[in-house]
Amino acid sequence: KPLVRADIVARCLLERLKEGGHVSRYAGERGVLPARTPTGEYDTEILCRSCDSYFSPWEEYAADLLHKSAPAINPSSSQQHYFVKQYDYTALKLCFLSILWRMSVSRRDIFDEIGLGPYEQTIKKMLLNKDPGTQSDFPIMLMRYKDKVGSLTMWGADRTKADGINMFRFGIPGYRVFIKVDKKSLKPGVQQACLAPNQPLAVILSRMDIGRPYEILKAVFANEKLSK
Repeated sequence: KPLVRADIVARCLLERLKEGGHVSRYAGERGVLPARTPTGEYDTEILCRSCDSYFSPWEEYAADLLHKSAPAINPSSSQQHYFVKQYDYTALKLCFLSILWRMSVSRRDIFDEIGLGPYEQTIKKMLLNKDPGTQSDFPIMLMRYKDKVGSLTMWGADRTKADGINMFRFGIPGYRVFIKVDKKSLKPGVQQACLAPNQPLAVILSRMDIGRPYEILKAVFANEKLSK
């Protein structure tokens, strides 16, 4: 089958950025200056049309949940998190895993840090089977930026270690996604922040100009079991 122009992050997830007129991208914590990418990153060598369309229902659901239906947050408030009581765990998790998988199989230089190794086939199988697994299968945490700059920014993708655990992280407009790809277990306080079936969705709130993302997430959840 002929290959097509496949967006790494679907355009429906980039709609939020129209307010800012461009996508601002930062490479992890290294302070690389923003780059203008009006239509986001894409690759012409990884997917055929039918395969690319396979992800669309998950992407459209995520765009609606995280942007159109997201609650308004006061940027100056001290609020550190909120919960979405009901959401589609399968659709949201598979959306995030599909983005990570596309970054891993892409040969674009910008995704050089995203290499899943033996986990690449595992995630591919989960996507093909529409199986999100349990909370412990590639645990995912979600952070939302409440300040205006953060809400109109899309971070780049990179690999990091948190508490000695390998994690990948990437941005979608206004959010940052953390995915654990490691056999080691997360601390219980952090684990409860991860997407889980039949549980509310925990969204950590932060400001782009304050603190290191994972440290903020860990501080919110480490020492207390929050009521949902």
